[in-house]
Amino acid sequence: WDVRTAGKGSCVMQWDVHTDYVADLSCDGAGRTLLSSSGDCSLCAYDLRRAGTPRGTPSYRRSDDLEDELLSLAVIKDGHKVVCGTAEGALAIFTWNDWDDAAD
Repeated sequence: WDVRTAGKGSCVMQWDVHTDYVADLSCDGAGRTLLSSSGDCSLCAYDLRRAGTPRGTPSYRRSDDLEDELLSLAVIKDGHKVVCGTAEGALAIFTWNDWDDAAD
C-alpha cells in the first residue's frame, strides 16, 4: 500500500512468501527493509529498494523453519539484531542480513 494514494485501492508491492498468517511487521530505521514474522515459523526480510525490479534477484530473504510460530518481532541493538517472540515463549535472535537461522 501507499498511504499517499489512500482510497484509490492501489497495491504498490506484493509478495506471496509466507504459507501461513503474517503475525507482525517492522521496518528498519532507513525504511529500506521490511521484516515479517509468521505462523509458518519463518522470518522474511524484504528489500524495498528492489521490490519493483522485474525478473531480478528475489527482493526477499526467508529464514529457515524455526519449528515454532513467530508471533512478534523488533529491531534491536541499533539495527544489528532482530528479536522474534515464539508461541512457546522463547526468543529467537537474528543478526542483521543473516536471515537463514536464528543466531542466539
